[in-house]
Amino acid sequence: MDLLSYVLPDELYLGLVLSTCALGEVVHVDWQAALACPGVVDKVDHTDVPGKNMIGVQIQDEEVFATKSVSSQPTGYIVLHCLSCVLFNFLACIACIAYFHSCM
Repeated sequence: MDLLSYVLPDELYLGLVLSTCALGEVVHVDWQAALACPGVVDKVDHTDVPGKNMIGVQIQDEEVFATKSVSSQPTGYIVLHCLSCVLFNFLACIACIAYFHSCM
């Protein structure tokens, strides 16, 4: 059986929104273009994390979702109705992220 055989009704998918910049500082994230696309349900970012947006093994010193400095963590997720949107991950590219940096 293939993956599509296991799709449940009303099942949602997450598209990971990664930085297009290897090292920089986030100035602004605009989700409006991605949220306007067909099949998009919502977005998940730092505003959806209860409590602090921090994680770490011994010391919580790294952001779960990037809000300031970007190095390796995601900026958020886009919640979708269709699996093909996630597989091609095209909606993650639509979220506009402005950086102040040296983009490497």
